[in-house]
Order: sequence, then structure tokens, then C-alpha cells
Amino acid sequence: MGGIHASVLPDEAKHYADSVIVGEAENSWKKLLNDFDSNRLSPVYISRHEADLKKSPIPRYELLEEKPYKIVWIQASRGCPHDCSFCCASRVYGSKCRQKSINQVIEEIKKVRRIKKHALIGFADDNFLFNKKYSQELLEKIVDLKIKWIGQSDISIAYNDNLLRLIKKSGCVILLIGFESITGDNLRGLDSSNWKMKHSKNYAGSIRAIQNNGIGIIGTFIIGFDHDDNSTFDRTANFIIDNHLAGAQIAALTPFPKTRLREDLLKEGRVLDTSWENYTFYDVNVKHNKMSSRELENGILDVFKKVYSPGVAVEKGKYFKNIFSEIRRKTK
Repeated sequence: MGGIHASVLPDEAKHYADSVIVGEAENSWKKLLNDFDSNRLSPVYISRHEADLKKSPIPRYELLEEKPYKIVWIQASRGCPHDCSFCCASRVYGSKCRQKSINQVIEEIKKVRRIKKHALIGFADDNFLFNKKYSQELLEKIVDLKIKWIGQSDISIAYNDNLLRLIKKSGCVILLIGFESITGDNLRGLDSSNWKMKHSKNYAGSIRAIQNNGIGIIGTFIIGFDHDDNSTFDRTANFIIDNHLAGAQIAALTPFPKTRLREDLLKEGRVLDTSWENYTFYDVNVKHNKMSSRELENGILDVFKKVYSPGVAVEKGKYFKNIFSEIRRKTK
């Protein structure tokens, strides 16, 4: 067993597997296979060093050939500098962004295209476009491959018009962007430098800049921070609708293991005694000071109902139709 949960709670994972890999598997996988062949598998393998992604082999995408996947995922980098309190990925991958070489990524895309010609490419990086120099060089190469792709980014791409045009030209269809909250006080202290709080002041303008280039945004939001109350549901829904976001994911504040959020809430005695099966993003695991668990769960469901209602879908369709008409007019 491996992955983020097993890496942060290996003693728990050992109860469910013969062997647990802690951290990135590249540095320990070969030893595990050799030990398995020799019938001397160790209970835990710990990777004490970050993997050198430039030495990563191309995944065996041919194993997907008979599978009906519409999206094939590629990872160009690992790590995210923002260190958000609710995120445990940075605990495993670190705050420094590490990348594969541009040629590696291009060769992976080419292999996927040979096996799944019409598949959408998904970049699984936590923050695919953080390193702007690397991103620009990679996207310029991707343009020639004529693919369609989706990925995750932070909001900072909104301030670079040339990069936005290149993102669209390279075939980007959708970007997942974490807004987290529309209440500035909720974002204070969320990351070590208050990066998201500073950028939240121009969320609406940033959304327009990105989507006006024909790049749809799926915004992610968390409800259940200390400054949320019963008004948060309508305000969040209205923000999503008024800004014509292509889509939205709304989650309950969830204290995943080994996160700064969980450590703080445990000290306050506010983590509910629930099992990991309850950690779905839609079930509540935190005692809120202003709302009951039922109010939080029902409120999140109401937000989904509003932002994905038929009427909103029609208006959103008109909005994006106008954007693409304007893009076509400018490129004639």
C-alpha cells in the first residue's frame, strides 16, 4: 500500500497490507520488487529522498489501450509552494516544485496519443503552471501536438496575457483553480505567506481575464471555515453564478491527517470522532461554532443545486458562446 494517506499514517496502513511504501515510490520500488522475488518483503519502505523526476521512465500507457478512459493523466511536476493548511499533498511532495524535462513530458503525450488518439490529456500536477518559464517552454512545444488538455493552476496566471493566450493555443479546455473561500478573513493564515488572501481581492477580475481567453474555470471552494455562517451558502452560489464559472466543486472543511488544519483543530477539540469513511469532502468532520453538521451538509447541497440548475446552465452557455464568438472575430 502506498500513496499520501499511507505515507502520513504508515502505522495505520500496516494493518491493511503486507508492506507499506512511505513517500515517493521511485526510490524504493525496485528494492520492494527484489525483496518480493526473494520472499523477504519488509513491512515498511521509506523513501528518504525526493525522487528525481528527470529519471522517471515513461509510464506503460499501453496497459490502458483496451480501457474506455476518456482522460489519460500525465504528471509533469510535483510540489506546491503555497503550503495550504488543509492540504496534505505538500507534506509528501514538498513545497519546492520539481519538474520532468520538457522532452520527457512531450514524449509521454506522444505515447498517449499513439495509444488513445482522441483522449483528453489531464495534467495531474497540483500546480501545473506555477513555474512560468517552464510552463511557457512546455506549452510552446505542446502547441504542435494539437491536443486538448485540462489541469490545475493557481490564480496568478490571470496576470500574464501572453501566457493566457499560449495556454489556450496549446489546447487547454479547463483549469481547476482553488479559490477556497470568498471571505477574505477565512484565507488569513491559510498559507504561510497569506498568498491566497492577497489574491482574493481581485478574484472577479482574474476570472474574467482567464475565461475571456476561452479557458473555462472549475473553481473549488471550501465551506466550514470559522468565518462562515448560514449566509455563506447563498453568497458562494451567487459568486459562482455571477462570475459564470464553467463549473464548481464545493467541499466541507475536512481535517485530513498530518495537515496543519487537523493539528490546530485537534488542539481546540473540534475534530469529530468519525471514521475515515466519512472523509468524503461532503460529510462534516469538524465541530463548527456557528452551524450544526446538518446545516453545513444541507447548505453545501443547496449550493450545488443552485449552481448546476438548468437556468444557470443556459445562461452560462450564452456567456461562453459570446466569448468564443469574440475570439473567432479577433483571429479572422
